[in-house]
Amino acid sequence: MACRDSGFVQVAFSDFILQIGLHGKFCPISAFYNPDPSFVMHCIYNGNAVFDWDKNNLRKIKAHRINVEEVEKALSNDPIPIYEQDVDGEMRYVYYGETAAGRLLAVVLTERGEKIRVVTAYDLDAGQKRDYLARRLRGE
Repeated sequence: MACRDSGFVQVAFSDFILQIGLHGKFCPISAFYNPDPSFVMHCIYNGNAVFDWDKNNLRKIKAHRINVEEVEKALSNDPIPIYEQDVDGEMRYVYYGETAAGRLLAVVLTERGEKIRVVTAYDLDAGQKRDYLARRLRGE
C-alpha cells in the first residue's frame, strides 16, 4: 500500500489496487484502460501518502525550478488526470495541478513498491494552461 493508514480511495495503478484517495472505494483496473472521467479517481496527496524522493527526481524538478512542496501541493489540490503511458513496462500517469500560489504544474508519477514516485514536474505551457482551465470550467 502507498499510504500509512486506511481512509483513502483505492486507485488502480498497475496490476493491483493502490490506496491513495479519499473514500475507501475500489477503482477497478479497467477504469484506467477504459477511462470514464466520472469514475477514475484522482491521485491525492493528503499528508499520509508516501512519496519516493531521491537525488534523481529532485534534480529533475529542480531543473524546472520546482520544489517538493509545490509538487505535493499540486497533487493535493484536486489534480486532473490527463493521460497514462507505458514506459519500458512501467505505467506513468500525468496530472495537471495547481500549487498554493496558483502555479500550474504537470506532474508525471508512477507507483514503485509501496510508494508514489514523482518522475518529474514542469510548468504548463500556454496550450496546457488553456486545457487545464477549460477542464476546470467543465467541473473536472
